[in-house]
Amino acid sequence: METIGELIARRRDELGMSQTELARELNATAGRQTLTRGEISRWEHGKVSPGPFWLPHLATVLEVPIKDLRLARRMTCVVTAQDFGLSSALPTVDTVIMLGEGDVERREFLLSSAYSVGALALPDLESVTRPVTARAGGVRVGAGEVAAVRRMTRALGDAASELGGGHARYLVAQYLTTDVARWLRGSYSERIGRDLYAATAELVHLAAWMAQDEGRHGLAQRYYIQSYRLAEEADDAEGRATALRGLSAQAAQLGHVQEAVRVADAAARWAPRLDDPRVVAWLHGMRAEAAALASDRTAAIAALSEAERVIDRAPVHPGDSWGAHFTVVNFTRDAGTVLHRVGDLAGAGQQLSAALNAPGPMRQRTRALILAHLGEVRLAQGEIEAACEAWAAFLTAVEGVQSDRTREALRTMRRELQKHRDVLCARDLEERAAAVPDG
Repeated sequence: METIGELIARRRDELGMSQTELARELNATAGRQTLTRGEISRWEHGKVSPGPFWLPHLATVLEVPIKDLRLARRMTCVVTAQDFGLSSALPTVDTVIMLGEGDVERREFLLSSAYSVGALALPDLESVTRPVTARAGGVRVGAGEVAAVRRMTRALGDAASELGGGHARYLVAQYLTTDVARWLRGSYSERIGRDLYAATAELVHLAAWMAQDEGRHGLAQRYYIQSYRLAEEADDAEGRATALRGLSAQAAQLGHVQEAVRVADAAARWAPRLDDPRVVAWLHGMRAEAAALASDRTAAIAALSEAERVIDRAPVHPGDSWGAHFTVVNFTRDAGTVLHRVGDLAGAGQQLSAALNAPGPMRQRTRALILAHLGEVRLAQGEIEAACEAWAAFLTAVEGVQSDRTREALRTMRRELQKHRDVLCARDLEERAAAVPDG
């Protein structure tokens, strides 16, 4: 991303103006005679940045949206575009809002940003020293605004869980950068401030999950890290554990095995401070998945057993947070994943089938992914007809879902079907799968 000096120099060149001419135009617009060619040169070479007074006048003369100038000014000499959202150089609220603004405006430097294994260094994640304090100025914020953030997060999260992260992610970013940004910069007591930060951490976590599910891993990682920092500043144990679990799941998906194990263990260390058994089981389930990915069967089975022990004590009705929606069906699905990874195909097939046949409603995206996984397990067991049956149901369930996970499952299914073209059901299914978009 451009620094403000680079932006000024580029626009000046595009408009055919010299530094002297730009200084003259700015002085005329501002009604002053204080700006010199030398000051313009210092701006452009990054030695100093223009103050807030000059930004609206720069926007007018250079014909640039003022929000672009503000964003470039914040980035200048503070944090590079590559590190933006990963480092802690900027205040967390400023970083979160800027992330959301870049997301809403579909800024390429964010949407194509790279995933960084180095950003998973836990000492950095845990080094935040900016606890929430009372704040004056701006709109007055109370418990009603905090409740609104939580309700919106739940409503948007329900839609994303049903149809995938590719649906309506920009609505989350838009809400973050309008109403929530205004409240974060408003006036509130310390208690309300902590609650507001914790609620915003959940919203930012949702943005992270949706970006990950859309395949935008660099952006997702940045959202996860900022979700962690908001929760840290709010002293919210569940929020910290939730963000760390998200980072672990992402690392596992991308094949960074040791990082996935390390961050999953860090998330689970918050379990003693958590009251909801569902959340605790959810954290141990991630430990089991990461350990299985690392081929540590003993650790995987131990973590899975702990998750099972805890989920049996869960209340009948789920809570409001992300992890509090973890159910016995979710556990059964995750158990199937773990058992598959440690080589227990029979156990994996049994657990995945049990998840599919459990009573009650199931998210469309969740059902599609379980069916795709069950197809892989049946094929590994040598049951091609059963695999075709599961995959045929997957093709029906995946209709309308926008998820990188389901697209990858579709590609995996197609690769496997090509190896079995001598089987009628595989040929028929391959032909049907060819008509399903995977991009």
